Amino acid sequence: MACLLFNIALEKVIRDTAVNITGTIFYKSVQILAHADNIDIIGRTQSATIEAFTSLEKASKSMTMFTNQEKTKYMPVTKKSHAGYPHYLEAGPYKFQVVHSFSYLESDIDCNNDISAEIQKRILAANWHFHGLRKHMRSHLTS
Repeated sequence: MACLLFNIALEKVIRDTAVNITGTIFYKSVQILAHADNIDIIGRTQSATIEAFTSLEKASKSMTMFTNQEKTKYMPVTKKSHAGYPHYLEAGPYKFQVVHSFSYLESDIDCNNDISAEIQKRILAANWHFHGLRKHMRSHLTS
């Protein structure tokens, strides 16, 4: 019951932001993805991302929800070198750590869009589960 109430409150917060929640990032400058207590703000520019975060933060305060600065990260995805990026992104009173990879919903995401490690991780997990079920698949059940 608590999870359902939290999701309803989070839905209200997202609807109260000034961010357009219809469509995809291909047709707008910002998109919000939310699952349970995880929220991703995808923006075409750093300023659009900060603006969406500020709007989300303002709307969340009305429901007494707060941002955990330690768990919140910023990952720039660009063709340019990441050497020039600062170690922190400032958005209002917050300073978010800049990262080059993170784990979201048990999937590893990096700023170079390299999914080879993620594919290898899933192959290993599938093999582990397959070999765990081998004795059950070899059983000789008769009717």
